[in-house]
Amino acid sequence: MSEDNKRTLAPLGRYDKKDYHIAWADPDNDASADDDGLLQGDVVSVASWTIPSCGTALQFESSTIQASPVTIEGVTYPANTVTTLWVSAVSGAPVGEYEALGTIVTSGTREYGRKIIIPIREQI
Repeated sequence: MSEDNKRTLAPLGRYDKKDYHIAWADPDNDASADDDGLLQGDVVSVASWTIPSCGTALQFESSTIQASPVTIEGVTYPANTVTTLWVSAVSGAPVGEYEALGTIVTSGTREYGRKIIIPIREQI
Protein backbone atom coordinates (compact mmCIF):
# COMPACT_ATOMS: atom_id res chain seq x y z
CA MET A 1 0.00 0.00 0.00
CA SER A 2 1.55 3.33 -1.01
CA GLU A 3 2.19 6.15 1.45
CA ASP A 4 -0.35 8.19 -0.58
CA ASN A 5 -3.06 5.89 0.76
CA LYS A 6 -1.96 6.20 4.41
CA ARG A 7 -3.67 8.71 6.67
CA THR A 8 -3.57 9.48 10.40
CA LEU A 9 -6.96 10.19 11.93
CA ALA A 10 -8.17 11.99 15.05
CA PRO A 11 -7.17 10.35 18.33
CA LEU A 12 -9.38 7.83 20.07
CA GLY A 13 -9.64 7.99 23.86
CA ARG A 14 -8.78 4.82 25.73
CA TYR A 15 -12.44 4.13 26.53
CA ASP A 16 -14.06 5.82 23.53
CA LYS A 17 -16.11 4.51 20.63
CA LYS A 18 -15.72 6.66 17.54
CA ASP A 19 -16.73 6.84 13.91
CA TYR A 20 -14.23 7.72 11.21
CA HIS A 21 -15.39 8.85 7.76
CA ILE A 22 -13.06 7.91 4.92
CA ALA A 23 -13.59 9.67 1.58
CA TRP A 24 -12.51 7.61 -1.43
CA ALA A 25 -13.24 10.23 -4.11
CA ASP A 26 -12.71 13.84 -5.06
CA PRO A 27 -15.67 15.97 -3.93
CA ASP A 28 -17.03 16.37 -7.48
CA ASN A 29 -16.51 12.70 -8.54
CA ASP A 30 -18.20 13.60 -11.79
CA ALA A 31 -16.27 11.33 -14.19
CA SER A 32 -15.32 14.31 -16.31
CA ALA A 33 -11.92 14.57 -18.01
CA ASP A 34 -10.56 16.70 -15.15
CA ASP A 35 -11.77 14.35 -12.38
CA ASP A 36 -8.48 13.09 -10.96
CA GLY A 37 -9.96 11.39 -7.92
CA LEU A 38 -9.53 7.76 -7.01
CA LEU A 39 -13.03 6.70 -8.09
CA GLN A 40 -13.17 8.70 -11.36
CA GLY A 41 -16.97 8.89 -11.27
CA ASP A 42 -17.38 5.35 -9.93
CA VAL A 43 -18.94 4.51 -6.53
CA VAL A 44 -18.13 2.14 -3.68
CA SER A 45 -20.07 -1.13 -3.79
CA VAL A 46 -18.27 -3.17 -1.12
CA ALA A 47 -16.12 -2.03 1.81
CA SER A 48 -14.24 -4.11 4.35
CA TRP A 49 -11.80 -3.34 7.16
CA THR A 50 -9.09 -5.33 8.88
CA ILE A 51 -7.62 -4.22 12.19
CA PRO A 52 -4.37 -6.12 12.90
CA SER A 53 -4.50 -5.17 16.61
CA CYS A 54 -8.17 -6.16 16.88
CA GLY A 55 -8.93 -7.36 20.37
CA THR A 56 -5.68 -6.09 21.91
CA ALA A 57 -5.96 -2.33 21.29
CA LEU A 58 -8.82 -1.59 18.89
CA GLN A 59 -12.16 -3.31 18.56
CA PHE A 60 -13.95 -3.30 15.21
CA GLU A 61 -17.57 -2.28 15.75
CA SER A 62 -19.01 -1.86 12.24
CA SER A 63 -18.56 -0.21 8.87
CA THR A 64 -20.95 1.22 6.32
CA ILE A 65 -20.99 2.81 2.89
CA GLN A 66 -22.72 6.18 3.17
CA ALA A 67 -25.76 6.10 0.86
CA SER A 68 -26.28 9.88 1.18
CA PRO A 69 -23.85 12.75 0.59
CA VAL A 70 -21.48 13.33 3.52
CA THR A 71 -19.78 16.57 4.55
CA ILE A 72 -16.27 16.19 5.97
CA GLU A 73 -14.36 19.28 7.09
CA GLY A 74 -16.61 21.52 4.99
CA VAL A 75 -16.40 19.41 1.82
CA THR A 76 -19.47 17.49 0.65
CA TYR A 77 -18.78 14.13 -0.99
CA PRO A 78 -21.34 12.36 -3.21
CA ALA A 79 -23.34 9.36 -2.02
CA ASN A 80 -21.52 6.01 -2.04
CA THR A 81 -18.04 7.58 -2.06
CA VAL A 82 -17.48 7.64 1.72
CA THR A 83 -17.19 4.72 4.11
CA THR A 84 -17.61 4.98 7.86
CA LEU A 85 -15.61 2.82 10.24
CA TRP A 86 -16.72 2.48 13.88
CA VAL A 87 -14.03 1.37 16.33
CA SER A 88 -13.54 1.43 20.07
CA ALA A 89 -10.48 1.14 22.24
CA VAL A 90 -10.16 -2.10 24.18
CA SER A 91 -10.27 -1.52 27.92
CA GLY A 92 -6.74 -0.94 29.14
CA ALA A 93 -5.33 -0.58 25.62
CA PRO A 94 -1.86 0.92 25.61
CA VAL A 95 -1.46 4.46 24.33
CA GLY A 96 -0.06 4.37 20.78
CA GLU A 97 -0.87 4.37 17.08
CA TYR A 98 -2.76 1.47 15.50
CA GLU A 99 -3.51 0.55 11.89
CA ALA A 100 -6.78 -0.19 10.17
CA LEU A 101 -6.64 -1.50 6.61
CA GLY A 102 -9.56 -0.69 4.32
CA THR A 103 -10.43 -2.27 1.00
CA ILE A 104 -13.19 -1.21 -1.35
CA VAL A 105 -14.57 -2.65 -4.57
CA THR A 106 -16.28 -0.20 -6.90
CA SER A 107 -19.35 -0.72 -9.04
CA GLY A 108 -16.87 -0.96 -11.94
CA THR A 109 -15.12 -3.86 -10.11
CA ARG A 110 -11.93 -1.92 -9.37
CA GLU A 111 -10.31 -2.64 -6.00
CA TYR A 112 -8.49 -0.09 -3.84
CA GLY A 113 -6.87 -0.20 -0.43
CA ARG A 114 -6.07 2.39 2.19
CA LYS A 115 -4.25 2.27 5.51
CA ILE A 116 -5.36 4.59 8.30
CA ILE A 117 -3.63 5.22 11.60
CA ILE A 118 -5.81 5.60 14.70
CA PRO A 119 -3.95 7.03 17.68
CA ILE A 120 -5.09 6.03 21.17
CA ARG A 121 -4.39 8.69 23.79
CA GLU A 122 -5.00 9.00 27.48
CA GLN A 123 -8.55 10.05 28.14
CA ILE A 124 -8.74 13.45 29.83
